[in-house]
Formats: sequence, C-alpha cells, structure tokens
Amino acid sequence: MRHTRRAFSLVELLIVIGIVTLLLSLLIPAVQLVRAAWDRVACQAKLRQLGIALHQYHLDQGHLPAGFVPPASGQRYPYLSWLARTLPYLSQDPLWRDIDAAYRLDPYPFHQPPHHALGRPVQAFQCPGDERVKAQQVTHEGYLVGLTSYAGVNGINMNTQDGVLYRLSKVKFSDVRDGMSSTLMVGERPPGPDFWLGWWYVSGSNGLTGSPEFLLGAQEINQVGKYDYLYCPPGPYRFSKGRWHYPCSIFHYWSPHPSGANFLMVDGSVHLLKYTAREVLPALATRAGGEVPIDLD
Repeated sequence: MRHTRRAFSLVELLIVIGIVTLLLSLLIPAVQLVRAAWDRVACQAKLRQLGIALHQYHLDQGHLPAGFVPPASGQRYPYLSWLARTLPYLSQDPLWRDIDAAYRLDPYPFHQPPHHALGRPVQAFQCPGDERVKAQQVTHEGYLVGLTSYAGVNGINMNTQDGVLYRLSKVKFSDVRDGMSSTLMVGERPPGPDFWLGWWYVSGSNGLTGSPEFLLGAQEINQVGKYDYLYCPPGPYRFSKGRWHYPCSIFHYWSPHPSGANFLMVDGSVHLLKYTAREVLPALATRAGGEVPIDLD
C-alpha cells in the first residue's frame, strides 16, 4: 500500500503566513517593551554605582568633587570632570593613574597623546539605551572621544552655582539644606548628535563651566557659539523629551526611555522622573533654595 501526503494548498499557506505575521506583530512590541524596561533598570543601576562612588569620595575628601576645574584656577587637572574624579571609586584605578601620568606630561588634556583617556569609553558612564556611547567617536575637529549618558546637576543653570556639582564646587552634604533625599545630584542626558558635547573626560565649551558637557542645569542656557549649537536658542531649556538628531536637546535633561529620565539624588536613591515634573525640577536642582520637600514617589 502506498500512502500519499497531501500538500498545502495556496489558501492554507496564506493562512499560516497570516497567523505567523500576527504572532510576530504581537511579539515584537512585547520584546521592545522588555528591552526598554531592562535598559531603564540598567541605567538606574549605573546611577546607583555613581552615587556610591560620590559618597565614597565625600567620605575621603570631606566634600563632593569639583564639577569642573577651569584652567586659570591654578589647580591640578585643569578642564577635568567630576566623572573622571570618581574613577578610583569605580574600580578604575589604572585609568586614573594613566590620567595622572598624562597630566604630568602635558597639562592640556586635549592633546592625544598623552591624554588617551579622552577617547576611552567607560562602561560606568554609559546608559545601555544609547548604542553611541559604547564606542569611541570622532568629532568635527578630529578628536577621538569617549562619551557619557549622565550630567551632574549644577543647579538652575551654569551661572547660578546653586546645585551640588558645578565649576570649582566643593559641596558638603551638610550644605544640602533642602534635604539629601529631595535634591538632585546626577541625571540622564544623551550626548549631542555630532559628539562635540557630551564627553566624560574634560570640557572646554560654554564659557569654561563644564556645561553642557558633563554638567547641566534644570533651566540651562546656551553660550556655546560653535557648530550647530550656534543656531540653538539661548534658552532657558526645560526638562522634556529630546531628539537624537536635534543638537539643541543637549541643553536639557532627557533620556532614551519612554516618558522620562532617571535621576540620582544626593542621598544615593534613584528615581525615574516623568517629563510632567518639569515644573518642579528647578526646585529639586537647588541644594538650599528653601522649597517645600517634594514627594518623588
């Protein structure tokens, strides 16, 4: 006896293709939601690491690191960021020793070599939701740079110096009179689309303030005056959803996560703030503004 297998008819094949397509249409958004949730949680973990490092720095030095050191201050490590100063507390002692050695050879940190750290991506400063920060990038002027997803909170803007990380800052926890649990220390903000702003190592832009490179205010202003940023409005810029290819998004906090961005508080806690919190962000950004404490939960 011979058994024959009936082949799929065209109608049956089309039905199968339709079912598979429907299942994929349901599965892909679910996978994207899971990935977005994982990215958000991973970014929160990175911010907690930074919080621990900043607390350890405060324990050792008696104050938080300077957000930025201008070249005319006479201090060691001109142009250096607060992020770089946390490296010894992030198990990055070899990189910190390389930075110290490079400064001994050449105090101008934009020379490569000896400042190889300028182009070094550091995982602790990267949000997984932004693939660009995971690799070394090249700017208009040929600099090889490593980028950061996080900006220290300098207060209302780069000139007010009423936050906890700003030009030549040495803020103590006792200076945070608004409460450590209701004062912002670090927030998410992706680098600019041309990689000219958003470096983790050093900064030479926006009036030598460190903003908006690795520092930022809740209502930041623009004084860059170079490249595409010359055409950005002067501000102030508010907490809102940014765009990857829009240069002016560099001047306000935002993230690749839906609905808001993660922020590290001075007490070390991390919260996802929605963009609807833009009106209260200035109050959260100051260390001693005397505002009524805000419940972030």
